Amino acid sequence: MIRVFQYKLYPNTSQAKTLERWFDSCCWLYNRALEQRIKAYKRRGESVNYFKQQAMLTVWRSRMDWLRIVPSWFCRDSLRRVDRGMKAFFRRWKANETKVGFPRFRPRQRYNSMECCAPGNYLQGNRVRVPNLGLIRCRGRLLSFGEQKVLRIIKRVSGWYAQIVLDNGKPTSEKRQVNRSVGIDMGLT
Repeated sequence: MIRVFQYKLYPNTSQAKTLERWFDSCCWLYNRALEQRIKAYKRRGESVNYFKQQAMLTVWRSRMDWLRIVPSWFCRDSLRRVDRGMKAFFRRWKANETKVGFPRFRPRQRYNSMECCAPGNYLQGNRVRVPNLGLIRCRGRLLSFGEQKVLRIIKRVSGWYAQIVLDNGKPTSEKRQVNRSVGIDMGLT
């Protein structure tokens, strides 16, 4: 069973500034990846997928020092968001839904979460370990049962939060053997 636990973070000033810079970089990367997909289709009529953009991410990180500071997991999350948005757009378009919703460019104020999809030990006592940043004090219901799958950092008006996705390996519901069947006759009227 997969469960999500949320913790309020209390970063110090240098950690908060670093997180802000990471959010700015990931927002820039999201907009750049969306722009790349749009231009490639308009100019050459070709589709750019997640894997091509991940190869471009390597090039961008080698050229830009400020992008190299951000952990690659958070950068890949920006590319994954663009890919999910484009796939959802084409799925709705093929189904002839009324509101198709092409992915939009995001201003910095609307880009408020980052995700690290690498399994790890993120929760350590009353602190959350963020890759390449270190331990950040946290408060919340400190439960740790199962494998920690995903770390999500969220910036809200009320402060910083971390969501940790845990998987204990058990299925969500047990399947039972059915021994008898039931037939219902609703009648003609």
